[in-house]
Amino acid sequence: MVVTYIIAGYEYYSNADIMNRKKKVNQILKKRMKQANAKIHKSNKPRYVSKADRAKMEQEEALAAQNDTVATAEVDSESKADAE
Repeated sequence: MVVTYIIAGYEYYSNADIMNRKKKVNQILKKRMKQANAKIHKSNKPRYVSKADRAKMEQEEALAAQNDTVATAEVDSESKADAE
């Protein structure tokens, strides 16, 4: 509710309206500061990896480990053949 008084050609607002406007401006400024600080201070929380992606990564790791064991077995057999 805006209460205005016109005295000698000047418009005056009641104190309640002025305080409400100040409060609203302060709320907006605080909100903007919070958003700016949130952008600056990123979370240290690790990025979420979905269950399907985790399963896929485990499968790839298992395949890589299997390939490593096969490669080392081939190298060992070659070195034994060279030694004989």
